[in-house]
Amino acid sequence: MILISACAGTNAEHGAYQKESPPCENCATGQPIELSVSSKKETLWMDSAWVENHRTSPKTLISAPSVFVDLQQVEKCSFCHSLSPDALDFDFGNRMDSLLGENLGFSEQAVFWPGAHIPTADSAEWRQILAEIQSLELKSLEEVKNHGTLGELLHNYAEKWDLSYLSLPLRIEVIVHNKKGKSGAFEWKSLWTLWDVSAQKPLIIADLELFCATQTRTPPDKDWSVSAVGILNKFLEN
Repeated sequence: MILISACAGTNAEHGAYQKESPPCENCATGQPIELSVSSKKETLWMDSAWVENHRTSPKTLISAPSVFVDLQQVEKCSFCHSLSPDALDFDFGNRMDSLLGENLGFSEQAVFWPGAHIPTADSAEWRQILAEIQSLELKSLEEVKNHGTLGELLHNYAEKWDLSYLSLPLRIEVIVHNKKGKSGAFEWKSLWTLWDVSAQKPLIIADLELFCATQTRTPPDKDWSVSAVGILNKFLEN
């Protein structure tokens, strides 16, 4: 078993540590992946009043990288050549940005990253705030709701970095099972939050644990977050 962990702001460095498998023959089948998904945990909460009152109003979303990404894969994995902390973070973040734009009216979006929404000169301070968030070790919905420190920490930078609404994934964990399903399987765990930074309060929290097994010969060499984002999509539509 290979264990790869990455903290926000350092994910790009972890490609050097990835032991990649050569591309598998059937990865690029062109067929959409079919997964059988069983939920170990679906703990979802939102500020319903805020969602109803602001669903269609134009607003700007700032998207942060995942604070912590943990990846466990077997050494001989035929479909893991595209799997890395960066790939997981990008796949989840990209899908969530689209989801929030479609469901909650975020007409403008920016990235919480030095050189993008954050001035390059503030890189050290940016890394420090993400390190402080990680040190809180928030691991569940209830911990996020009842932990005032995170809201205060984000609020300290609301004016300086023009933070209004912040998409903040606190954890992503993936465990690959090479020989389960028809072409592999994986466990997905994530703790994602959306914040009203000015008000120092979370608006949506999603704590998910899923087991995703392939149903065809198309392996899970991409689309790692599709099931988790699908659950969040149904939650926001209701």
